[in-house]
Amino acid sequence: AVYIRNVSLFVLVLFYLRRVSILVEFIEEEDKVVKITGPWKAAIMYVVNNASNTNYDAIFEPQFFDLNQHERLPLAEFIDALCTNFTRYQRFTDGRYQIVPTEKQKKFLYHIISAQECFHFSEVGSGKTK
Repeated sequence: AVYIRNVSLFVLVLFYLRRVSILVEFIEEEDKVVKITGPWKAAIMYVVNNASNTNYDAIFEPQFFDLNQHERLPLAEFIDALCTNFTRYQRFTDGRYQIVPTEKQKKFLYHIISAQECFHFSEVGSGKTK
């Protein structure tokens, strides 16, 4: 259970939970008792069911990158767009972003996405990635 009083923060938390592949579900009614209504229900419907809400769109669209806008790009250009936008979410100090993907990392990402076989990851530094 989560206790959050700010609806915008609640929406943001739900977005991040979905981004890390956590299944977000809710119980609207149980034993004829309505569990959630009002702006909280609207927030959940917005995130979980992709319900339209122009107020939330105005708040959150500038904060998130829509990867679908690049779906027709060649893979190398798509990876560049992905890396450019990844950089924007990193700490910006001393006039530059702290984490910027290198060309070697971009090539590795290209290799993973275009590989014919499933790619298995292991712990960092174990040497077992294949």
